[in-house]
Amino acid sequence: APFNELTGPIPTTISNLQLLKHLALDNNAMTGSIPSTVGICTSLEHVSLTHNKFSGRIPTEIGTLQAFKYFAVQNNLFKGRLPYQLGSCQNL
Repeated sequence: APFNELTGPIPTTISNLQLLKHLALDNNAMTGSIPSTVGICTSLEHVSLTHNKFSGRIPTEIGTLQAFKYFAVQNNLFKGRLPYQLGSCQNL
């Protein structure tokens, strides 16, 4: 949903979308951190959150997503290093 002027955080209830494959929220004004509950979305393959105002650390739970193929988070306000658990994502 790029360029929709979306604001606010990704809700923790994203975990209810267990069959979600693509999450694209580029070019908005979204804030907050990536919720750790994203790790429950086991079908997630593609996450693109570029050009927002996300902050905090990228959750280690992202590394549990075995179907994960694409992860783009540039141009945000994240801090710290990428979690080493991302190395477990064999298709990334």
